[in-house]
Amino acid sequence: MIYLSLSPEQVSELDTVMQSKDCNLRYFKRLQSVKLNARGYSIPQISVLLEVHYNSVYTWITLYKKEGITGLQDTPPSGRPLLLTQADKPLVEAFVRAHPRQPKVVLSRIESELGKTISPDTLRRALKSMHHTYRRVKKSLRSKRDEKAFEEKKRDRSPENTGR
Repeated sequence: MIYLSLSPEQVSELDTVMQSKDCNLRYFKRLQSVKLNARGYSIPQISVLLEVHYNSVYTWITLYKKEGITGLQDTPPSGRPLLLTQADKPLVEAFVRAHPRQPKVVLSRIESELGKTISPDTLRRALKSMHHTYRRVKKSLRSKRDEKAFEEKKRDRSPENTGR
């Protein structure tokens, strides 16, 4: 069993961080697990109290032993940051409302007014996250049809010729 022994300064540092605005629920649970372990709670008891897996509590306590409070902080998310931030989304939505069914116009407005170049796929994903539908406009084949053959078929299918 691993049991930590914390000095009064370390306990007060944990309390200060737990009461700060930057402490989210995940970070709070990590800090709480360290405090509970220092009070004599075992890892299985802490995992039941905090409703997390045993391995998580073990990892948090060993991280605290190695790195201190900084080891318990959230790491930055992996991957590339989003091109359109939450602040940009209302503007993009306004562009879409102003120019529905014109994604090229929306893309050019995003580039000119926000200074961000995004692909049509990125726009589609952003609209999907804002609960919009993004559908390709159906192209008409009217210009490619043979008008004489079309009128002939139309005449053949008229109600007078079908006997209805």
